[in-house]
Amino acid sequence: MSGLSSDKEQLVDEIRNAADQMTGAHLREAARARLDALLVGDLTASFGQLVGELVLTRDQMARSSEAASRHDAALVRWTRVLSWATWAYTGLTGGLLVAAVVAIFKR
Repeated sequence: MSGLSSDKEQLVDEIRNAADQMTGAHLREAARARLDALLVGDLTASFGQLVGELVLTRDQMARSSEAASRHDAALVRWTRVLSWATWAYTGLTGGLLVAAVVAIFKR
């Protein structure tokens, strides 16, 4: 029984040795105790695997959050650039319009 610790293996061995003198209900209880010990070992392994997967998921979420933050920062930066470009284009267009109107009235 490699899935059990040495203390548990010793306990199961003691139960198995005592089973020679047991009958009926005692044998069932001994088998149930052995099964419980095996199930506890399986449950412990499952919890260990679950904890590992949760740690991995947390790390993936942290990396995803950092990537989303960088993406948001890039969007803000390019929105500012485009806003300034729009203002510059509008100013240039307005200046050209004023120059054209002044040129028409000076004739």
